[in-house]
Amino acid sequence: MTYDIGSDPAVARARQLALIDSLRARLLDNLVDEGQSWSRIRTAYLQLWFQEVMSLWNTTGYIGGTVVSRDHNTPGARQPLTSIPAAEQRQVLDLLVSRVFSPHAYEISRELLTHLQAEKWYQPAFSEGDGSGSEEYSLHDEVNFIQFAVLSDLLFTCSQRLYDQELRTPPGTDALTLPELHRTLTEAIWAEFAGSPDPEAAARHSNHDPMVSALRRNLQREHVEQLVDLAFRDRATLATQRQPQIIATSELRTIARRLEGWESSAPDLDDYTRIHIEETLHLIRDALESTPTRPM
Repeated sequence: MTYDIGSDPAVARARQLALIDSLRARLLDNLVDEGQSWSRIRTAYLQLWFQEVMSLWNTTGYIGGTVVSRDHNTPGARQPLTSIPAAEQRQVLDLLVSRVFSPHAYEISRELLTHLQAEKWYQPAFSEGDGSGSEEYSLHDEVNFIQFAVLSDLLFTCSQRLYDQELRTPPGTDALTLPELHRTLTEAIWAEFAGSPDPEAAARHSNHDPMVSALRRNLQREHVEQLVDLAFRDRATLATQRQPQIIATSELRTIARRLEGWESSAPDLDDYTRIHIEETLHLIRDALESTPTRPM
């Protein structure tokens, strides 16, 4: 994996991800010749997946990021700490949202999924590439891993850096702020519940074709669990922890209000979406109404 990929990392990452998409779309076209095992598809797919995961994971550091100069105090020396411009941070955030958190992220074709055969020739108990030992490829697990990794980086690591960065940004200067980060994530992750409930639209869905897909339900549950963890896991012993915790609590209330508007439509929803709404609201209410025990 190449970490230093040019003077404009956001553009370079976008090009790298576009190349991955292009290669993945052509995996079934000419990779497996007549008489060869379909496991070649799975091997190539996992190699592309690893590159995509590392590319996205390494991109999160630009949110709240700082360019560090080791120049000594000499004429023409650069400033020791320079915040990455807000426009560039938003560009990176938009890239992460579109690739990880948008409703259309990870739309892998069913035809490709049915060809991800494991290689069993060398060791029957070992599955090619992913080590699961399963014949079937679990897209749910792989996607949830990158959702967890990128989201936790943004909420737990980048948010504190972003909060500190606000003090180094002169008044009147454009800045990506902590509330904007949370608002952007919430709008993307909970896009299915952005508007008012539409009973007719809800009725068109079924358990096989739910209103909120399994990948999206996993992401939304992950978001809430991480917000609860951020807001209530530990007592804020440092100033940089307090505001992220307060904003996380506020974001939980925002999500709850959004879901409560859909609660009355539960009879018209497919079972997956209905249960998802009910259990998510239960988790949020339980977290907000309880008095967590925090270490002193």
